Amino acid sequence: GESTWDTVHPDDLKSAQKFVGEIVMKPHATGTTEIRYKRKDGKYVWIEITLVNLLSDPDINGLLGNYHEITERKQVEKELIEAKEKAEDSERQLKLINDNFVSGMIYQVAMLDEDKRQFNYISENVNKLYGCTVQEAKENSNLIYGKLHPDDINGLVEKEKEALKKMSIFKTECRVINPDGSIRWAYYLSQPRIIKGIVCWDGIEVDITERKQIELELLKAKEKAEESDQLKSAFLANMSHEIRTPMNGILGFASLLKKPNLSGDEQKEYIKIIEKAGERMLNIINDIVNISTIES
Repeated sequence: GESTWDTVHPDDLKSAQKFVGEIVMKPHATGTTEIRYKRKDGKYVWIEITLVNLLSDPDINGLLGNYHEITERKQVEKELIEAKEKAEDSERQLKLINDNFVSGMIYQVAMLDEDKRQFNYISENVNKLYGCTVQEAKENSNLIYGKLHPDDINGLVEKEKEALKKMSIFKTECRVINPDGSIRWAYYLSQPRIIKGIVCWDGIEVDITERKQIELELLKAKEKAEESDQLKSAFLANMSHEIRTPMNGILGFASLLKKPNLSGDEQKEYIKIIEKAGERMLNIINDIVNISTIES
């Protein structure tokens, strides 16, 4: 006793009326659509409706319809769309990170066996860092591993094996031979995981050449500072000796001047020695002051 339109979802009402109107206007027309209907408990469900126009049929004179509930299917479709959008968003974010990650690259490499590797994924910056394309790196992993400095390979392999035993994070630094033959420093950070029985490393590589250069300069500066400190210590020890020598002369001969029965010639000689020692000491003090001024 109720109208069909009373149970149609308000958001679907216009499209439902348009659908039925188009079927009614064409004899023997057939059409299918999806509309939300309200159940007896008040909950809306999705219904797939197929209508056939039999208004001109003398026996039926109406519309023949088939109603099929597709709520579960619509939910699955919604989840698939959301998953697709999420995946596309993740892909966009990853691409954005890759594009802005100018000093390094992101990769996933599978260990097919102890000596054979294959890149499942590698970012576009591989071209800048290793001089090959993404596809070339995927087809031949030696284009990457073959550029590691021979003196650093063993250390890298040992650290990787140790991380694999514990399935822990692997990180190391090593030198890489650039396409032009120059050497740069790279930092690797990756995490192993098992995918279909194969060990795969998800990781990043960062160019740290500039940082290593700064570290080297700091080390040289430290060594120079330590050398300067040693020279200062030696200088101060030498100055102490240089000052003590004339001071001992001054104090010694000043003490001799106190002796009784000292002749005039002896007194003059002692005073002369004290004067020379005083001049020597004054020169030393002037030199110290000059050096301090230069350092300032």
